Amino acid sequence: MKILPLEKFIGDDAAISYIGIRADEFREGYISTRSTIQAIYPFKERGFVKADILQLLEESGVGLPSYYRWRSRSGCYFYFFQRKYE
Repeated sequence: MKILPLEKFIGDDAAISYIGIRADEFREGYISTRSTIQAIYPFKERGFVKADILQLLEESGVGLPSYYRWRSRSGCYFYFFQRKYE
């Protein structure tokens, strides 16, 4: 639902898409069918796991998003894999 609008917006221009998947996540993420869109996985490439991301958020002053006080996985209300209580 998000890939097609992104690729339509980019059109034939060259673009870099940064994907925030950690090294300890077992999923592929965005794989473009267009040669003009390059997907880069900075956390995976650096071997960052969840603890590294939490440390990065704290040290940068951003901190953990407040919705993690009541959600365990994502801030997206329609996330398919959320728990029933969420």
